[in-house]
Amino acid sequence: MKKVLIISTVVAIVLIASGIYVFNKSSVPLNLEKANILDSENKQNSEQQINQDLDLTKIPEIKNFSFTFTGYGPAGKFHDGSFKDFRLSTSSIVFKAATVDTGIDGLNKHLCAPEFFDCVKYSDITFMAESINKKSETLYEVKGTLKFKDVIKQVSFNATSQDNKFLSDFLLDTTEFNFNPKLVENNVRIRFSFEI
Repeated sequence: MKKVLIISTVVAIVLIASGIYVFNKSSVPLNLEKANILDSENKQNSEQQINQDLDLTKIPEIKNFSFTFTGYGPAGKFHDGSFKDFRLSTSSIVFKAATVDTGIDGLNKHLCAPEFFDCVKYSDITFMAESINKKSETLYEVKGTLKFKDVIKQVSFNATSQDNKFLSDFLLDTTEFNFNPKLVENNVRIRFSFEI
């Protein structure tokens, strides 16, 4: 009976330790690709190609748009968020930074601080699509300009399609946009979907 109790206790300790180890591992998904942030020279080359290939007037109306981001902290902690107020067109989206919504009032206020979104100084976060290149039957490469705080960068990322629904899931390096957080991962997971 003592042997069974000792073995059960050891197994329980191993399982608890394993659970703690899994919880403390970094939560940032390793299998996600990062958005490609281009420098100004690449921007000019991209624009030349865009001007030859893309007709933005042919993009159908976007419906059922959904957007979330995930920020990662120490010890495997993470929080999902979105924005309550945004303006959407066929080729751009403008988020109102002060409407950030994580479901936690204190965290929303914290994200509006200067080291994160700096909502008072920079009210809008803007993405303008400049090209959508079909790479295969289900894979598209999206290129555009992201204006976040006082930084404007060319960004490209992949999106997949199924029927009329488009999905994207990638990591964005926030250090490129003058974020200066402590004890927070630089990479933020971006997910969005829409239908046409």
